[in-house]
Amino acid sequence: MKNIYIRNNTIYIDYYKNGKRFRKSTGIKKTSKAIEFVEANILLFQDNIKEARAKYESLNDDSNVVSREQEPFTFKVVSENFLKEKRFLKERTKDFYSSVIKGALIFLKEFNLIFLSDFKRKHNVLFLEFLIKRGYSQKTIKLYFIIFKSFFKYAIDNDLIDKNPIFLPKMKQQTPKETINPFSLEEALNLIKNAQDDLKTYLILGFFCGARTGEILALTFKDINLQTREIIINKSLSDKGIIDSPKTLSSNRVIDMLDIVYNHLKTLKYQSLEQRIIVLPRYKIRSEFYALQKQLKLQRRRLYDTRHSFASIMLSKGEEPMWVGCKMMGHKDLTETYKTYAKYLPKPITHRATFLQDIEI
Repeated sequence: MKNIYIRNNTIYIDYYKNGKRFRKSTGIKKTSKAIEFVEANILLFQDNIKEARAKYESLNDDSNVVSREQEPFTFKVVSENFLKEKRFLKERTKDFYSSVIKGALIFLKEFNLIFLSDFKRKHNVLFLEFLIKRGYSQKTIKLYFIIFKSFFKYAIDNDLIDKNPIFLPKMKQQTPKETINPFSLEEALNLIKNAQDDLKTYLILGFFCGARTGEILALTFKDINLQTREIIINKSLSDKGIIDSPKTLSSNRVIDMLDIVYNHLKTLKYQSLEQRIIVLPRYKIRSEFYALQKQLKLQRRRLYDTRHSFASIMLSKGEEPMWVGCKMMGHKDLTETYKTYAKYLPKPITHRATFLQDIEI
């Protein structure tokens, strides 16, 4: 008895030999040509699948070509449609989705996973190993799995598969790396004194208003109110030079213009209220910032570290956390502020309720 059948778009052979039944995958995807070949070479597949498959591939240059009926079930087609639905997201978020899908497709190609149904439970572990080898942090790896899981959910919602195969295997907890390295007040003032033009403006805003890099670079003179001494934060400039909304809903805010910021902004000249306060592109500001740090023999830090520096300076000097985190930085609540910057709060008083010391009961 000899027979072939299809499972998950792959051709299998089903036969008896010496009274024992065998079911084996040929490893060949279902096409009309492939089925004809397997039927004609069924004995060869029974004796030596590797040799039979090599013969098939040598005779068929299109052995990896997917038929038109199969295309909707391929990772390539589904990923393209999946990303089309994400085109309304923020530019930075869209870029991350595209990066994740691109990385996933590289992995899938490496393991010859063409169809959605090819992805099995074991591939979660292989995908995790793939991401670890690329040097990604646990946080980034988790994001990759979250997005890849949503990719399969999209496939389920479109009746392409029945079950989501994605899960994140257990990982040994990494020791969190110290990612915040703020400037001291003295370093901040030294940088500002030695900076010029747009870099000087950026540093004054960065160190003393707590805004994100993109929020500062998106500011126009229309966003500045010298009478009320307030700055409106309602947009952000992406790395690609595209204006978008701020990172979160709470990031839309009106912040206070401190004296050091006011004294500088009132000296700036402009021709239109729509003109950006900082004209230089991000890469140029970044380049000048790095050069200035090298000149002053300071440890190299990012533009974004001016925001961290604002928080650490203000909190260490006793400013109210609610004002620092929620009012100025745009945190949703104090939980986010304390989680990141608690260590910069003034040291707690060790002796409390001293008025009770002389009371006897």
